[in-house]
Amino acid sequence: MTGLQRAVIPTVVFQHLEDATALRSVRAVLVRAPHVKLLHLGRTDERLAAHLDGLSISGDYGAGLSQAALDVPGFGQLFVAAVLAIERRDLTQIERLMSLLDVVPDAARAVSTKLTAWWHKHSGQFPSGTRLFPGAPPTTNHRFKVLKEHTQRRRMAAALYMSLLKPGAVLFNCAAPTRRQERLLAQMES
Repeated sequence: MTGLQRAVIPTVVFQHLEDATALRSVRAVLVRAPHVKLLHLGRTDERLAAHLDGLSISGDYGAGLSQAALDVPGFGQLFVAAVLAIERRDLTQIERLMSLLDVVPDAARAVSTKLTAWWHKHSGQFPSGTRLFPGAPPTTNHRFKVLKEHTQRRRMAAALYMSLLKPGAVLFNCAAPTRRQERLLAQMES
């Protein structure tokens, strides 16, 4: 064994797999949670990246574990297996993952159904023609402040509002990795 190759410790690699799948599922919830700030999302992103690195470094053993985890496919398992397949340029695994996409429940449809039901119940509380935005008039500075400091729910609202004011502009991705969001915000302000 050379200095660059080390023995794989199965227990550690398995822990990386479990934590990465769990954190990806947690991240999916955090992105939609109304109370989560960019800082909290960033911490989750960093932890997820560290576990994915651990799996990637483990080579064939980590890839094999991720494939075995697909016996009971879930959102986190699919994500981890996809990351490893893309890194390894494993076209066979990527095709297998594409076929599993229909098996994993579509959470987006359930969320939109609940939102529509809520709006039908509460729409009378919002006066027609009145522009509302979290905590202040909808100025450009306030929208940037919301994107930088507020919770995910308000950040997503600010991103949508900004795209509506500039037709054809790309929607700011509040679910992107934290560092990418910070870099884009800095570019938008300058």
